[in-house]
Amino acid sequence: MVKGDPDQRRRYLDDLLVATRPRFAGVRADYERVLRQRTALLKSARAMAASGAGARGSAPRGSVPRGSVPSALEVWDDHLIATGAELTAGRLELTVGLRPLMAKAYAAVSGEDLGAGMSYRQAGADPGGHNAPRGQPGPRWPGTPRGASQEDAEPPADREVLADGLRQALARARRAELERGVCLVGPHRDELELRVGELPARGYASQGESWSLALALRIAAYDLLRSGGEDPVLILDDRLCRARQRAAGAAGRPGLRRGAGPGYRRGARRRARRARRPEVRGIGRGRSAVPDDHVPERADRLRLAREALDRAKADALAKGNRPGPR
Repeated sequence: MVKGDPDQRRRYLDDLLVATRPRFAGVRADYERVLRQRTALLKSARAMAASGAGARGSAPRGSVPRGSVPSALEVWDDHLIATGAELTAGRLELTVGLRPLMAKAYAAVSGEDLGAGMSYRQAGADPGGHNAPRGQPGPRWPGTPRGASQEDAEPPADREVLADGLRQALARARRAELERGVCLVGPHRDELELRVGELPARGYASQGESWSLALALRIAAYDLLRSGGEDPVLILDDRLCRARQRAAGAAGRPGLRRGAGPGYRRGARRRARRARRPEVRGIGRGRSAVPDDHVPERADRLRLAREALDRAKADALAKGNRPGPR
């Protein structure tokens, strides 16, 4: 989730948003339906442009002839703006609530206060219609002072402001969308940027920092659900056992204190079995080590086996069955 594609971090936000505010399940479903319909219209417009250019043979490759935009596309633009602004506003409000919880959980898990943070970057929000390069500060909204933090540069969680921004971004990206046949603007293109210090985690975080961030995100979601009166279940795997123990302590689970994880319990069971096992002494190189108190029992079993073998041989000789030559 930390170093993967942006859709994994968007899914994390959307799943948590639905868990905390269930009405956003309908908003999310409506936006996905609108996105599918609008993408289908863009693809049909691109196919119309390609067939028209091929018939004339004079238009440059990739150009969109005037009048080839379906009239229904503008209708779906309005639906995309309405549902997209609502979904983006919910994500922004959730990011504001998660930010301090994630920073606190990261400091508890990693043992270092490096200033972990997160910021929501909206696709196509800058006046030029281009996002900042990956690893660089994102676009700044009007009124944001120079030198402000990444959190201050986020778009406001205002539905009207977000709707106006989406409408302008769609107008700027219209030609590129028609040429490519895909929807380039909307919440499905946004990014939740994670940082350790001043650097983005996706390109600069180490493996340990990435694991700590992933645990911190889960613990932050756990704390957010608990603050809302829910009683969630926090499940952590056994990788990076020390980080897991710190994560359990950060989540406020006294039953999962240091030394009480599955690895410790397995070691305790092994030590208990060794304590119950009788003392073992080496008999010699190349021979198996047999406990002293097991030697008489083994000798008795060998003696009984030899006696049974002698009786079997005697019975065979009495019946006239002699062993053949080897």
